[in-house]
Amino acid sequence: MFEKLSSTEARYVELEKKMSEPEVAQDNVLYSRLAKELSNIQGLVVKYRLYKKLSSESQELEEELFSKKHDEEFT
Repeated sequence: MFEKLSSTEARYVELEKKMSEPEVAQDNVLYSRLAKELSNIQGLVVKYRLYKKLSSESQELEEELFSKKHDEEFT
């Protein structure tokens, strides 16, 4: 599941990059197709990035909570 989400996020970044290229911006048909694809995956990518951020923050808080240094501060 996470591999699929990661590849979707990579595709999203690739689409953003392609859409900023002058050649693509001049080709209305191509630009429109890429914009539609980007729009279709944007919601998923936003949620996946939020998940990654919250997961990372949660892990950091758990590590701090159970760290020896934290225990020493309260003894």
